[in-house]
Amino acid sequence: MKEPVSVLWSLCKAQTKSSMFIASFTESFLYILCLTNNMGVSDHPFIVYIAGFCCGLSCLFEPKERRKELAVYCATRAGEIVNEFGHARKYWHKERMDYFFVLMFSASMGGLMYYYHREPKHIKAFVHTIMKLLLGY
Repeated sequence: MKEPVSVLWSLCKAQTKSSMFIASFTESFLYILCLTNNMGVSDHPFIVYIAGFCCGLSCLFEPKERRKELAVYCATRAGEIVNEFGHARKYWHKERMDYFFVLMFSASMGGLMYYYHREPKHIKAFVHTIMKLLLGY
């Protein structure tokens, strides 16, 4: 490593941006829910949608190159939330959705493999190295 100070500085900046993202993501969602609860408004689904939109704005802390990667990771969580919502509202029954998690895992791995092969610069070096070790190419 020719310039360790500059590498450490860039790592610190990247870590700070990622920390700001995750902190603002969770904090903005919880803040809006707590604020509306203290104002006397119950957990109405519309308030949850507004909180979700506001916490989604925290991805602006991340560099543009990483936003696609965040979308890939968040899409699987969104699918899980839709599945739980459907079970709670009895839109579908659990026995009909036995293989939903297999489908969700397949979709997430498909997304990761797409980025692994076609756009490897959007995957963190650590994740790329692990996938290289596990997959063999």
